[in-house]
Amino acid sequence: MPGILYLNKTLSPLQVQVSFDPSGRIAAISDGRSYYYLSSAEYNLSSQNQTYQQMLENATARENFVRIAPDMSELKLFEIINGTSQPSSSNHTLAGSWERLEPHAERIPAAPGRYELRIRVQNAADALRVTGLYLNVTSPVVKGVVLGGATILQGEKAAVPLRVQESLSAKRVTISYDPSIVEALGTAGICRETSSVDEKRGIVIVVLPPECNSTELLFTGLRENATADLKVLTVEGVPASKIVNATISVLPGNAPKSGAAGGEAVILALALSLLFRRRAS
Repeated sequence: MPGILYLNKTLSPLQVQVSFDPSGRIAAISDGRSYYYLSSAEYNLSSQNQTYQQMLENATARENFVRIAPDMSELKLFEIINGTSQPSSSNHTLAGSWERLEPHAERIPAAPGRYELRIRVQNAADALRVTGLYLNVTSPVVKGVVLGGATILQGEKAAVPLRVQESLSAKRVTISYDPSIVEALGTAGICRETSSVDEKRGIVIVVLPPECNSTELLFTGLRENATADLKVLTVEGVPASKIVNATISVLPGNAPKSGAAGGEAVILALALSLLFRRRAS
């Protein structure tokens, strides 16, 4: 993704490219000639005489791979709307550890509908645009209730999919979890679902309206090196012919977040979906 990097308040902004790894973490920030940030995973893919930690401790070597200053440098990403690239309205403070730099990208579910895929390939001379490619996103066919699992770092949030069989009536699902391992935060769906959390008992109750068959359960990892079982206790409104439970595994972590982490997650999630524009039917 293209972006504008502000190393500090005094230096002029730089035009850069930002790449993300499969987990959504920033892998590299570069202007095509030199690096301003390179993650340890990307660094280890190249043949270097020093370890990542040795490179960070060597001022001369570090200048070749890491120039940003956490909690000081800022990043502005670009959005592509209707084929036009424009800077986002928000800046994101680069924060966290070298291993887990913030902000990070998150995957979000796509609402069922018809989408247009627009491709833009650019080099130094020109840009090529391809439009008119359409795809349909349909809801998966679910029998009963299906929970998805997740693996997260301590202190991070997990979005766990909840899918329920289609029904003409409201659906009510009660799910248990271990409150000593994860903290339940409610839901983040695209329809008018409601939820309530009983922290002492470790129970989440989700009510989906008739037209809604899915949502995302939000949890924060509390205890590292532990796994919380997610179990469907009761189901109302649909036959409980099939129930698929899941787990959330919490790994060591808990790096500090950027000052506007919530907004950054939303902006970046939307940014990763920029090429997919909803077409009104």
